[in-house]
Amino acid sequence: MKKLPTNIPLFPLTGAILMPKGHLPLSIFEPRYLEMVEMANDGNKMIGMIQPQKTNFSAPSQNSAVLSVPNQDSHLYKFGCAGLITGIEKNNDGRYSIVLTGVKRFEIVEELLVERTFRKARVSYLNYKNDGVQKFDEKSRLREKFMDKISQYFKHINVNVDMQYFDNLEDEELINSLAMVCPFDSAEKQLIIEIIALEERTQIMIKIMDFNLNQHAMVSENKVH
Repeated sequence: MKKLPTNIPLFPLTGAILMPKGHLPLSIFEPRYLEMVEMANDGNKMIGMIQPQKTNFSAPSQNSAVLSVPNQDSHLYKFGCAGLITGIEKNNDGRYSIVLTGVKRFEIVEELLVERTFRKARVSYLNYKNDGVQKFDEKSRLREKFMDKISQYFKHINVNVDMQYFDNLEDEELINSLAMVCPFDSAEKQLIIEIIALEERTQIMIKIMDFNLNQHAMVSENKVH
């Protein structure tokens, strides 16, 4: 890929993160984000996914009960991920269905003056220069430990997954893809996206799953008594 742009449009969305090598399908319907998608698709096809720090949940979201688009003046987290539009389709009702493929995480250096209805920022990729090429140490059993834990976690949340699907994924794609799809809360997802090293990110995900599993065990035990 060519050099990543330092000025990118921002798509703030609570409850959703994009990670390098991950694929995020989105339904775009708000006029400002329709404009953003059209501009990006006509240009370098790059959009920055980022979470707002505070979101007004009073208005119903049309993406899901979890995801919510913030007000224009909401404060944003400093760290997100640049995604490349790798799929786009315009629906009969004027919406766009797009797929963003994660390229590299970024830190917002400064928000730019609003020239359009959507927000833009100058970003730096320096902290995440190794995104896309991270692997576990060959002697590490961390991948095996992670897969055991996420199997327990999926069973706990009643999600049926063919675990063999993940066998052929490289380490980074495996961890990042599962970080995106696991129903962690927005603060947990933000913690995950900010962690630079793959090993540390994996350990944090294991701790989050352990916490959820232990909470469930304590609730079940209290019900018995």
